[in-house]
Amino acid sequence: MNKGLLFSREIFLVLLLFWGAAELWSEKEILPHDPLRPLEEIDRNKVHVLKVGYVELEGYPVLSHESRLQYENLVEQATLKYLSYKVDLQKAWVKPAPSFYESYEQHLKHPSVQEYLSWDIMDGDLKRMKAVADRLKKKHGNEKIWEYILPKMSSSKDSAKALLEQSQYLFKKFSFEKGQKGKPILDRKNPIYHSFWTLNGIQVFVDDVDILVVNQLICIPDEWMPLYSMARGGVTTGAVDDNHHRPLGGTAFMSLYPFLGKDALFNKLNPIPDDRRLEVAAVYTTHELGHLLGRRAEIYDHAGCVSKAATGLDYWKWFKGVEGKTCSQKHPVLTSF
Repeated sequence: MNKGLLFSREIFLVLLLFWGAAELWSEKEILPHDPLRPLEEIDRNKVHVLKVGYVELEGYPVLSHESRLQYENLVEQATLKYLSYKVDLQKAWVKPAPSFYESYEQHLKHPSVQEYLSWDIMDGDLKRMKAVADRLKKKHGNEKIWEYILPKMSSSKDSAKALLEQSQYLFKKFSFEKGQKGKPILDRKNPIYHSFWTLNGIQVFVDDVDILVVNQLICIPDEWMPLYSMARGGVTTGAVDDNHHRPLGGTAFMSLYPFLGKDALFNKLNPIPDDRRLEVAAVYTTHELGHLLGRRAEIYDHAGCVSKAATGLDYWKWFKGVEGKTCSQKHPVLTSF
């Protein structure tokens, strides 16, 4: 067969495949990132209704109806206190995790989502993890990195090496730890439930809630995790991303496991008194609402401010540091999430 003809035929087939994919996705609603709406300032004088969806994975802590109401009420109070925004949280639905994730299976196949799903480091690959540590050292510098290193990991003179060792150590610990119901707190056989990027991919397609509250641990390291997540072994407490469908232009997710999980490891690293767990979770939720409502960018200073993420897994220490305080410093703002 003529090589030129063969080449032309191959190009035709590739174009045909792309055309078929485009046709498939043109039947869907607006694509996740095209185009982005510019973020507008949110009115502090209005009451903003935030719809909440609860995703429950069996074997992890589950909120009762009364506890959900209490959590929502505490978030409303904390948002007004720390951010000066009036919100009304309203439960939209409660869904089991398997059916919730399955309902977005087709959306997760979108090429733009597949790209960042590949960033997950599900096996804790040393080479990829080292590249992340080196990137974070270059971005933040030695002094800032050392703020996030546990005392037992501080023997190394190289901050990036200490960060890498700490992240590997904690990720391995989470992989073997079991919760109060005997289920692994990080189920490596079902990584979809623990992947930040999977949940983040779903976020951009959700059209009926502003906040997704999940009960499982979100803890798989990835190539673009921020400093505080790597220092926790990959643990992500929450995130905000753009969303075309919601009035605020974005959606948030919040994992309650770091606050409600009572396995031996988290109890040691994160000793929250039982009667304050929901309160701490609610106040930490305002960290994410600072992004969603205040359009605040991530910060690494502003000590005692809810918009500075906890430096480790000790969320109780973070809570005591911000309790009763409001931050008067100017926060950098986002043009998109």
